[in-house]
Amino acid sequence: MAKKSDDEVQSYNWLIVGRQRTGKTSSLLAMIIELQYAAYKRGKKKRVLIFNPDGKNDVFEKKSLIINEVRNTIPEFNKMPGSLKKISASAISKIGNANDDLYNWYVVTDGDIKDFSDPCRVLRDFIIVYDDCNNIITGNIAGKRFEGFKDVLAGNRIRNNDTIITYHDTTQVPPKLWTYFQRAIVKQTDDADSKNPYANIGKARKAMIQALQEVEKENQRVKNPDGDFAQRIVWLNEEYVFQNVGNELITKLGNKMYKAVGKKIEAIV
Repeated sequence: MAKKSDDEVQSYNWLIVGRQRTGKTSSLLAMIIELQYAAYKRGKKKRVLIFNPDGKNDVFEKKSLIINEVRNTIPEFNKMPGSLKKISASAISKIGNANDDLYNWYVVTDGDIKDFSDPCRVLRDFIIVYDDCNNIITGNIAGKRFEGFKDVLAGNRIRNNDTIITYHDTTQVPPKLWTYFQRAIVKQTDDADSKNPYANIGKARKAMIQALQEVEKENQRVKNPDGDFAQRIVWLNEEYVFQNVGNELITKLGNKMYKAVGKKIEAIV
């Protein structure tokens, strides 16, 4: 069997930022499905573990609700792989060695960031989601409370875990958290309305501001009565801003157009 390339097996820490009615949850769920499918194509499986504090996002209650949200982004989607199970934070360590379906989704609603993150440090081949933790992952993310959380992020590639964290806007993202992100999905936020716009952005500042401004302009132009659904994908280390065009990510550098291929870009001829 041919050796898998680094492009095929790379895992990332993702930031998804967007206010309400921007399709943030749909984008999150669609990305999870796409990551699971990408693992399947490589002959691997990835389970999903979601921290939904106090059960605030009710879409994680039923498979039918998840399917409906995903179809906003992937219209042909009609079947969710694996089962959807609600577990306690104390049970996280057990699922890492479980022999059940390796496409299962697990949702945790109890406990704090430490209760959830500490046992996540032993997990491998997972998609770990921290959903709308605006009031939980805050401050300078220091002390024992955040040790497990930072270890989850720092060790994501070694453990082949994709980690996704969602916020309403960039002002809520702790400054020290930016160093851990490699990728971002940027949707409409209220950043521009703050007293000091974009001041909190600590990585790929120019690219993030470009993405936020492009999204705002597109939403003003399209004027969708159902919400502001424009988005951009940002590669933070490379400082590339992509737009979804069909099934490809397209960016413009100078006067040339490029498409994402693995973790590189290729000129469009």
